[in-house]
Amino acid sequence: MKNRIVLTHDLSKEFNKTELQERIQDTRDSNLRILLGKVLALQDNSTILLASTRQQRNRIRQTWIIHGERTANDEFNLFIIDIHQIKEIDKLKLLIYELVFICFTIAADSIKPRKYKVLAIGTIVVVASIKIASDLNTYPPDVIYEYILQCSKYNNFFQN
Repeated sequence: MKNRIVLTHDLSKEFNKTELQERIQDTRDSNLRILLGKVLALQDNSTILLASTRQQRNRIRQTWIIHGERTANDEFNLFIIDIHQIKEIDKLKLLIYELVFICFTIAADSIKPRKYKVLAIGTIVVVASIKIASDLNTYPPDVIYEYILQCSKYNNFFQN
């Protein structure tokens, strides 16, 4: 298994209240709607930093990080980061497992009697299957928040 991270961001400035309400209504993701609703509820001259993570299906973790600001002019500025951590089957690793299996099968061919040969090959198949199933059923590690917040601090993203 290998982990892949897909990161997109959107910087939107000078939304009025109606435009932000429309954006919330047009948003399909319920977590993002909740976060945007909290930005909409801000008082004048205030900011908020929000984050939400949810796990989708078996191998995807989605994270939203939002920096929202409401100006004195009753306008909203949004910086939205959308991150998908995806766990994928590593085809190269799978090929290596297949080559190792072939080597063990060839080595097991020298085992006599036949029942021990079948037992050795069966054990290899079971152990490899358990490892692959275990990898498939775990989510990728949550490494996003620390990385994004440190980069944001370093690059002064959240400075006015």
